[in-house]
Amino acid sequence: MTNLTTMLRGEMLRLADAHGRLIRVQAGRLWITQDGEGTDHIVEAGQTFTIGKPGVTLITALRPSALQHLGEAVSLPLQLAAAWLEPFRELVRP
Repeated sequence: MTNLTTMLRGEMLRLADAHGRLIRVQAGRLWITQDGEGTDHIVEAGQTFTIGKPGVTLITALRPSALQHLGEAVSLPLQLAAAWLEPFRELVRP
């Protein structure tokens, strides 16, 4: 099943057990973090990313974005996402 999701800047999606699923960025820019992986990924409009690890994957919109993905997504409340991102704020300033 393909899902189309739109996200505001700073909004976060949590994908559980999404190993092997394809993320296609239709618009915007996403920051993708996978559980147990030391490298994060920035994915731009027109690019795709395949989730390569089992476990939790967090997708954060660095600007208003639209993406397609397979499986179920759980949107975290904006306040929780903002608190989680606070230590990284200097890294993602435009």
